[in-house]
Amino acid sequence: MHHPVMNNFRGSNMSMNKPRPGFAYVRNLNFEEAVGTTWGNLNARFIQLDPAMNQMSATEIERLDIDPSETLASFYPVVRVGRNYLRYCGGPLSQNERPRYLGEPVLKYTSGEGWFCTTINLALASDTPNLKKFSTYIKQLKHSIAKLPIYYHGTVMRGMNMSRSEVAAYETLGQPFYIPSFTSTSKSHPFDGNTVLHIDLSSGSSKDCMEVPPQFTTYQHEEEILLACYSRYSYERTEKSNGQRIIKLRLLNPHKSIPIYGWDKRNFWY
Repeated sequence: MHHPVMNNFRGSNMSMNKPRPGFAYVRNLNFEEAVGTTWGNLNARFIQLDPAMNQMSATEIERLDIDPSETLASFYPVVRVGRNYLRYCGGPLSQNERPRYLGEPVLKYTSGEGWFCTTINLALASDTPNLKKFSTYIKQLKHSIAKLPIYYHGTVMRGMNMSRSEVAAYETLGQPFYIPSFTSTSKSHPFDGNTVLHIDLSSGSSKDCMEVPPQFTTYQHEEEILLACYSRYSYERTEKSNGQRIIKLRLLNPHKSIPIYGWDKRNFWY
């Protein structure tokens, strides 16, 4: 499956048969391309950098074979749209930006070289100015998701390794929120991780999700459903099953205007 934040990227020292989502290692090419190499101005509402020992239990660190001092990036759900997303990725496609066919951006997302989907989602999840160079593609993929059909309206799953602060963010926001990145899910194959998201699609808009047809992916067996960036969710509850955390979310229909981060009277971003 093709996920926003994965455990091994181009240039990572991790060795796994299948990349899985969750926190990101900052020492990899996807992170550098998406976020950059200078991190002094990162928006703490979106991203936080911490040593693994501050974000995971000793048992999880051992299970994942992580150096406890390894710097991890945690990514958070947000209640307002990021200013860089609004600046570079808002608005419709112009006529000359439209893809040749609707499946073209989907195929690039699911099968692009160098885990292209990871780079895109890291850029969205961190809301840095680097979004500018991906803006046309992001709008193309949003357009395809809105236009391509979905016939499934049940619950989808996504297995991931989540840091402590990521879990806390979902559980304590107390209001509807947005996941800034595109979200890959499956009807039946959640993959491993310390957390599985269960997302109920029954209340959502068909413009926010699509079933990925076999011809648009090299992973036909995954029954993938792709959710658009900045889709709107509510947190329902957290459960435990066989030692695994299950976070239950509901996809919401975006029935009211989306707030944005903007300038306050002192000219600071809030």
